This record gives sequence, C-alpha cells and structure tokens, in this order.
Amino acid sequence: MALVLIPALGWANAAQPGLRMAGGMGGFTLLFPEDSASYQIIQMQEEQVSIQLYPGFAVVKGSYWMQNTTPDTLNMRTGYPVNAHFSTTRNSSELAEIYFDELYKLKVLINGEPVTFEKKAFEADDPNIHFYAHDQPPAWYIWTMAFPPGITLIEVYFIVNTNESTVSEGYNRENPNGFIYVLETGSSWKPPIGKGFVSVQLMDGLSVDKIKGVSPDSIFKYSTAPDFLFYQFSNLVPDHEDNLVITYGNKLPDFNFEQIIAQAETYFSRVDGFAYLSEDPNGELIVFPSPFDVSGGGNFMVGVIMFVALYGLPILGTLFLILFVLWFIRRRKNKKKG
Repeated sequence: MALVLIPALGWANAAQPGLRMAGGMGGFTLLFPEDSASYQIIQMQEEQVSIQLYPGFAVVKGSYWMQNTTPDTLNMRTGYPVNAHFSTTRNSSELAEIYFDELYKLKVLINGEPVTFEKKAFEADDPNIHFYAHDQPPAWYIWTMAFPPGITLIEVYFIVNTNESTVSEGYNRENPNGFIYVLETGSSWKPPIGKGFVSVQLMDGLSVDKIKGVSPDSIFKYSTAPDFLFYQFSNLVPDHEDNLVITYGNKLPDFNFEQIIAQAETYFSRVDGFAYLSEDPNGELIVFPSPFDVSGGGNFMVGVIMFVALYGLPILGTLFLILFVLWFIRRRKNKKKG
C-alpha cells in the first residue's frame, strides 16, 4: 500500500516534512452511516497485528476479536481502507497527514471462513476520513457480515510495497523503506479497544539497527527469543497520535514487487507462524529516532542558492566598486610618481 505523510506546518508543499509513498494500511473499521445504530454495540475486544518487514515490502496479518454485547444478530457492511487520508502527530507542535493508496492480495476470513469482498469508493460520512485533495476519493474493500451475540473473529492478510517511500524535510530527500499502520480507525467501534498487540519481525537480513525511525518513538519493546519488536496496549481509544510509522533500510533499485505478490500464500504462511511465536513475549523498551528525520545537505544547498540569489549581485557590485576605487587610487599615485 502506498502512503504519503505530510506534516502540516504552514510551509509550501515542496518544503513540507513528511513520508511519501510508503507501504501502509488502516485498521479494520465500520464504514456506513446507516449502520451507525450498531457503532456503540460492537466492541473490538482484542486487536492483534503481526507485521513482517522485508527489504522493499511488508506482509501483514490483522486479527480482530469483535464482541456483540446484545442478544441479537447484527448485520452490517464493514471493511478495510485501500486509500484514505488520516492525521498523525510528528511531535507536540507538528501535525502530519497520511495518504495511502493500495494494498495487495487481500484475504479476509470470518471465524476461519473466506469472505467475498468488493472494492469501491468511500461513501460514508466519517469525520476521520477525507477525500484526496490531489488525486482520487478514498477506496475501500468492503463486505457485509453478521455479528451474532458473543465473539466473532475477523482475520485479514495482505502485502504492501514499502520500496517507493520518500522522506522529506524542507528541501531534503531520502528514500528509506516506509510502513504505516493506522490504528485510529479502530475508534469507530464501541470504545475502548479492550487490548492490543502489535508485533514487528525483521526479515531477510534486516536488523534493529536498520530501522531509521519510528513514531511514536518509545512504544516498542525488543524481544530476543525470538527476535522481534512488540507493542502492547489495553483499554485504548486510538487517535492520530497512536498511528504507527516505521522507516527502515534503503530503496532497492531493481525491486520486482510482482514476483513478491505472486508468492503471497507463502508469505501469509510465514506471518501466520510469526503471529503464533510472538505470543506472551518479554523484552526491553527501545527508543527510536523520528521517521521524519533526514540529513541536512539539501537545505544547505538551497540556502546557498537563496543567499546567492538575494545577495550575490549586491556583493559583486560592492566588490567591483572597492576594486575600482583601489585601482583608481593606485593609478593616481603612479601618475604623481611619474
């Protein structure tokens, strides 16, 4: 899935910091206003998200235990965002906007049974989701499902492309891999999310020192047996500050993403195994830099260019005048000597 993060700082677009075109996804959520009578009845009792980060892509399994607290079966349309516009916080003074536009090989199971879904433009009146300002309206994969009394398990698998990311700050640009999980979409269910577990495993030679930045920066613990990052929460009503952003590694110049998605079932089997292994971990808290940080070479060059543009001609004129005065004085002295 592609995404764009553009922190809103009041600068021109070309200078705004942010992460563009990273692989990402939003949480399982309600969609349609006509189903709003059920919004405060169905609760996400538990959310478990297992993420395997590879060079150039990520494989995701999301498991959601939904509880219907009434004696009646409730039918409604639900789904996963294909593209949308959300907000996240870079720090206490900077708000980031997130745009993402695709995920691949989506597979949905309800209580272990596959579900047929469709892709369509977003139509609900959800204040958390807006139309693209620059491209197309948000699209969703949606399906109609029944929530009988008690617990219903929804499992979702998909692959996202993380290789097309650009991190920008001012006029600086870098190209790490980028991933996002939009946790705030879970707030549309009956609050709070009872408990949650997000785990991240680094694959194919990636290691923790290859992670360039995470937001929020200090939510993950690091487990070494097995080797992965994890984040646990309870009784959470998520908002934009809870959205997860990870940048890692570097852009692969000859990346064949089509070859990856052709092996989707193999990757889904691997993430299934990881989801099982990552239960009940122990680990130490680890703090990461901001995923928006980039080197300052671009801003330096822009500064030089702007300085020359603003002050170059006056400085050259002043130098020319000084040289002319010195030449004139020297010429007069030479004449007097003659």
